[in-house]
Amino acid sequence: YNGTLIFDAARQRVIEHTPLDVGTARKAIAWARRRYPEILISVEILDKWYTDHYAEAPEYMTETARHFTPDFVGPIEAFLTVPITKLMLLGDPAWIADLEGAMPEKFGNAVAQTRSDPHLLQVMNPRISKAGALAKVAGGLGIGADEVMAIGDAPNDIHMLQWAGLAVSPENGWEAARQVAHAIVPSNDADAVGVALRRFVLARD
Repeated sequence: YNGTLIFDAARQRVIEHTPLDVGTARKAIAWARRRYPEILISVEILDKWYTDHYAEAPEYMTETARHFTPDFVGPIEAFLTVPITKLMLLGDPAWIADLEGAMPEKFGNAVAQTRSDPHLLQVMNPRISKAGALAKVAGGLGIGADEVMAIGDAPNDIHMLQWAGLAVSPENGWEAARQVAHAIVPSNDADAVGVALRRFVLARD
């Protein structure tokens, strides 16, 4: 969730959750749909996925949608009643690029946004980042940044890659991510994470 939610899977408990307030989320959705009425809206609240229109068009799917179906499909008013973990706007890459460029002027510092795919704009609380979440987790374990390897392939990974002592990106990652990486590994389709672990973790003395 781009650092919005830190969850302890072993203990099944939330360590930290920094959601986007519901009023801002409603305004962002209304603004996006005025510009592009057919844009797809998805909302994540903790680990649940809500949407008012589920489309199986593969070109507009998130990675989550490739493996799971929504927890709820229905009117936005039915689920947009509490602060949300993340808002996702999905559609034609030209629409997403336009929204990305126009959102700072419209919403200023009220939101943070990032693109992880050409067809997907993610909107979150402006106080969060993957770097901040990673630093909190590492600090809780007594681990410094110089002992952390981060692997990322998209613009929403850049701050995390810059924070970590070792930044790794796959060769098919976004250019912006590759530019800040210390090392490039084979593509995601060629076991990028496994290669990084074998090369930089398991092979060390």
